[in-house]
Amino acid sequence: MRTADDITLCLRALESAGVEIRTEAADAAGGLARLQGRYIFLVNSRASPDKTLENCIAALRKFDIDTLRLPPRVRSLLGDSDW
Repeated sequence: MRTADDITLCLRALESAGVEIRTEAADAAGGLARLQGRYIFLVNSRASPDKTLENCIAALRKFDIDTLRLPPRVRSLLGDSDW
């Protein structure tokens, strides 16, 4: 599967966990932040697709994946072989 497809799947999974997704051209690497009690995931439009995917996976690992409905591909990216 292509990295862009994996990113899309991971971003949808973050949204299903209640995370707001923002895309910005930032000097920061991007990633998950908590602001006033809510989660925001910053996608740095200047970052490489591989870095964006890495950030998405790291953000998803902050949540209890057993409580989320995740596609098998996302579970695979997270290293969950028990699905």
